[in-house]
Amino acid sequence: MSVKTDLTIRFHAKEEEDNDLGDSRLVQLLELTKFYPSGTGASQFDVVYGDSGSAAGSAVSVDLLGSLTSVLTGAAISFVELCGIVIRNKSTTSTEVLTIGGGSNPVVGLWGASGDAIKVGPGGVFVWFDPIDGVSPIAGTGDLLAIDPGSDTIAYDLLLLGRSA
Repeated sequence: MSVKTDLTIRFHAKEEEDNDLGDSRLVQLLELTKFYPSGTGASQFDVVYGDSGSAAGSAVSVDLLGSLTSVLTGAAISFVELCGIVIRNKSTTSTEVLTIGGGSNPVVGLWGASGDAIKVGPGGVFVWFDPIDGVSPIAGTGDLLAIDPGSDTIAYDLLLLGRSA
């Protein structure tokens, strides 16, 4: 499969204040645009997985080396190196928080320790991107990405990017 990736991140915030001398403005801008070709080397990707799912009252475990299939072809896919994660919490309810990570057999090297996790609040987005090194899941002991809604039912979008070799 060929995977061509365009990454665009743009954060633009404009702060304005009316004062006696006129308008004051401060613009904060962070912008990154980069193209990544298909392949299995550093800064190349050949595996992508996307899902709009829902976690209901218990964690969903995404098995990076065992159970994912291509939405396009239906073929089994495995992430020998995971290089990017985007997770969006689609909830708009203030207490509905997704916990990403932790759980059993968590992906090794993504966080500081195997039990670590990050919380993504309602309307929030978590982005992790490591195009050169990525992390290498370990079959059976370190290949699961947990998405835990606690006792809630929370819809989410998930995008994974990586290499098959």
